[in-house]
Amino acid sequence: MFKKEINKTDILIIGNGEIGNRHFKIIKEHNKNLNIKKVSSRFFNSNSKKFTLDKGFKPKIIVLANPASLHLKNLKNLSHLDSYYFIEKPLADKIFNQDLKYINKIININKIYVGYNLRFLNSLIKLKELLTQKIIGDVCIIKINVGYYLPKWRKKIKYINSVTAQKKLSGGLLFELSHEFDYLLWLFGNIEKFKSIKDKISDLKIDVEDSHFIIGKINKNILFSINFDLLNQAKTRTCEIIGTKNTLIWNGNENSIKIYNKKSDRFTKIFTSKQNISHTYAKQWIYFYNKYLKNDIFENSFNSSVKIVRMINLIYGTKNE
Repeated sequence: MFKKEINKTDILIIGNGEIGNRHFKIIKEHNKNLNIKKVSSRFFNSNSKKFTLDKGFKPKIIVLANPASLHLKNLKNLSHLDSYYFIEKPLADKIFNQDLKYINKIININKIYVGYNLRFLNSLIKLKELLTQKIIGDVCIIKINVGYYLPKWRKKIKYINSVTAQKKLSGGLLFELSHEFDYLLWLFGNIEKFKSIKDKISDLKIDVEDSHFIIGKINKNILFSINFDLLNQAKTRTCEIIGTKNTLIWNGNENSIKIYNKKSDRFTKIFTSKQNISHTYAKQWIYFYNKYLKNDIFENSFNSSVKIVRMINLIYGTKNE
């Protein structure tokens, strides 16, 4: 449950799609003492220069649940409100140096939170704990695999109309599945160098890649690989971590962790959780809202998200000048 305020908090949600509706539902379920106004991204961005709020409505929290290509523009247009910002991942589709300088000038970036909900998945939290305990010794190699057949993934709509399928909406594998970059940074530290190869090898009606493979190095001595795809009929989200003493496998879809058992020569499950992925969205909101109530800050959410976007921009050949 959200901690309650004596006075109602005004919240503005920009985005009337599935994600904006999810935010609205979660907020209402956890605290009815909140005043929420939800507007479509199309309406807001066609009227952003002359957009006015209802008299007496002063949003202390603003949720950007619209296309990533509009996030930075919306931040600039709303900066005068001095609000807390909850931005759906990714932070943006492109970030230029002049954008960062301007945003740092007009907004307290420590009041910006970018929503990577997997950080609230019980098994990933446990994995971080086990790695801190060095249960497998020093990490040497990380193998990440994530993918799902796009028509099955976006089965509630025609997949060709999904953000994932369209370059103009900042679709593509890396933006849609940027969770993998986020938890890689969260668990292991900064990415020092990388190479990638991508292609569209299927007959899916999309104008973005359906397969993308990245290899690189973290903290000088850890090698990693990430395999992204929109082709796998079996929904997959795993991370194999090879250490100097043993090996762990995290399964995000099963919310579980396995460790290699040397005696039986097989992997043994050492952690599992019945937590549903939808619960991570609620936990994320409780975290965000309680930070707001305490007038606390998000120390690294914005800067970490900038690193992710810049890495994706480099991979796609977008310059940051």
